[in-house]
Amino acid sequence: MSKSAITLVAGPPGAGKTTWIRHHLDDTSNPVVYFSPGNGNVPIDQTIIAAEFPQCQTLTDGQELELAKLLADGYSAYIEIGFYLELSEIDKLIGDIPHHRVAVVSSKLKNTEWHEWANEIIPGGGAETLPSTSQLWRVPMTGQAIDPDSLNAFWYELIQEAYGQVERAKAILNLADGRCIYGEFTPGIQGDSFIELTLPRLLEGRPEGFSGLEIFGPNLDQKSLAQTIKDCCLSDTELQHYQQQMSQQFEEI
Repeated sequence: MSKSAITLVAGPPGAGKTTWIRHHLDDTSNPVVYFSPGNGNVPIDQTIIAAEFPQCQTLTDGQELELAKLLADGYSAYIEIGFYLELSEIDKLIGDIPHHRVAVVSSKLKNTEWHEWANEIIPGGGAETLPSTSQLWRVPMTGQAIDPDSLNAFWYELIQEAYGQVERAKAILNLADGRCIYGEFTPGIQGDSFIELTLPRLLEGRPEGFSGLEIFGPNLDQKSLAQTIKDCCLSDTELQHYQQQMSQQFEEI
């Protein structure tokens, strides 16, 4: 943990910014807050951090005043700066407040804006070239339940570039069997596996907790992505049937 109350963490997509923050959160029991501006209605990183670290306060866009209050109350803060945000704008926001700047950057990237900006460079992964023509595609999926087999087929197609080159993908999804899962993919680093979040299983009605998908890459076929995701989601009748089957299985155990 830095001596400064605020640690700013920046870097290119897939470099490991959130992973670095999660490692440090796992190492502290002090009051701490996590904020990642610009995620809008797809707060994937906030959701997984809230599930893994219940002692950590997580904030979303529009809660800047709450951040200031927590800092005044003695909290430390990790602020993750997405690659799509201008570093100069973050500097204006922070102003003269003491802070420490960390850049998580691939060792193959040299002399970038992150190198010039940071007090500390952490070797990371991800792209070996700077983002240029890539697109960021996000879709909120709260209230939807996904068929697991359809999801596995979609994720395999995704990382095999059936919808365009993928430089970064991450998702929090609610499955028909009541689980909430987190998945991420960066070429050469993460594979096609998902982890289950430590949340209660929901076997009745539609899930209320956040779910959503975020994909970054050049020339993404967004229309096909949207249609495939839609096809993976279950109707009310299909979901009810699936939940009844799962409830029966749990009763027989």
